[in-house]
Amino acid sequence: MSDQTTKNSSPVGAEEEGLLPAWLADANDDTDASQPQSVTNEPIRWEDESASRSADKSPSEPPSSGGNGRGSGGGGSDALLRGCLTSLLNILLGVLITLGLLFALNGGLTFERRGTLSPLSSQLADLQRENSELRSQIEAVQQNDQSQVEAVSGVQEALVITQSDVEALSDAMESSQEELATVSSDLADFDGVMVGLRDLLLEVRPLPTATPTSTPTRTPTASPSATATSAPTATPTGAASPTARATASAAVTATVRASATPRATASPVSTSTP
Repeated sequence: MSDQTTKNSSPVGAEEEGLLPAWLADANDDTDASQPQSVTNEPIRWEDESASRSADKSPSEPPSSGGNGRGSGGGGSDALLRGCLTSLLNILLGVLITLGLLFALNGGLTFERRGTLSPLSSQLADLQRENSELRSQIEAVQQNDQSQVEAVSGVQEALVITQSDVEALSDAMESSQEELATVSSDLADFDGVMVGLRDLLLEVRPLPTATPTSTPTRTPTASPSATATSAPTATPTGAASPTARATASAAVTATVRASATPRATASPVSTSTP
């Protein structure tokens, strides 16, 4: 009677028995079969607490053997095992429900900490802002590097062009030096030709000479005196205009005037007095 009351008053109902495993259901069937038919078919009678205590204090009836050879003690242990398993399943179900609620409310399986949520949010916003600033700086640096690379490439191209121009100028300078050497040799040859022409002209044309000119002057006087005056005067006159040309023509003009007329006059004056 007490086993039937415990079974009916246990938290495991008829609805939960369908959720138990097959071996628990078989054990339940065996327990029901081991109990007497008279006890199983009795209606449920509720007793108060004092009656249950008196029934517990009264000596238990000797166990009766069932059809399968099990006693009432085996049925009580099976019922206890069923109750423990049912309680464990209920606990696990409650834990799962609690975890599901926590996950739905907090977005995770952790409790919400409102004291640290706002500072973390502000720090996250600061980090995101710094990240955006760093990205903009990196983009600016990349653009600057690209412009510098382009400038360096332009400078390299200009350097290549300048090197080609320098090589062309060096070639032109070498050719100019060769031409200058040729002109210098031609000038040396021309100087030799001119020196030869000058020597030839000097050999053909004689040098101009100077001729003295003397002019005596006579002066008569009334006094008986003899005066002889001779004034020799030498005036050389020579004009030479040498002109050297490529045709080896020379014009020499020389005028020589020589006048020598010595006049000696002796006039003795004698005076006789009677």
